[in-house]
Amino acid sequence: MKEMTNFMNDYYYDNSSGPTVSTFTVEYSKARAGLIIAFMIFPFLPVLFFRDLFSDLYASGATSAVYMFVSVIIIIFLLFLFVFFESVGKKIEVLGNSITIRRWFFINETILLNNVSKCEIITGLVMHTRYGSRRYNKIVVHYNLSNSSKKNNTVSFTDDVYSNWQKLADYMTYNGKAVNIDGTSKVTRYFENLFKK
Repeated sequence: MKEMTNFMNDYYYDNSSGPTVSTFTVEYSKARAGLIIAFMIFPFLPVLFFRDLFSDLYASGATSAVYMFVSVIIIIFLLFLFVFFESVGKKIEVLGNSITIRRWFFINETILLNNVSKCEIITGLVMHTRYGSRRYNKIVVHYNLSNSSKKNNTVSFTDDVYSNWQKLADYMTYNGKAVNIDGTSKVTRYFENLFKK
């Protein structure tokens, strides 16, 4: 209820047309974008600092070792470049009933709210890694580019890396497009229910 109250504060009222939503943008966190750029540049630093060593290795005939090292650096760079374009290059802008979805920085699709068939709000997701657990929520927007189109397109955002995620969730809920899904694992739910008893 508190979230919906906050969302209603983002509305202003026009006597002729009723509530109209203010503009907001869901985009990748600038701090995390900076980290991705740093990880793209970092592999090239050893080459710059030890270029004389690599030149000597190449001149002494150890060309395969130099090529292998450079290939690994290029692969790492391309991997982070893909992540950068895929994640940082994706955002959604909302202005009233108009929604603009941007992918890869230059692919833009503008749709109306009516073109959104549903918006899945998945909560309680957990990803386990060797460095710890990542808890997050996810929005998956299902939409068509036109009312006559049957092709279902999707775009997704997670709350741990995209700003204004909650505003998008509230916007879709307010407009009756939200489908709430509990993404908590069965094991977690079992233990939660066990401790509630």
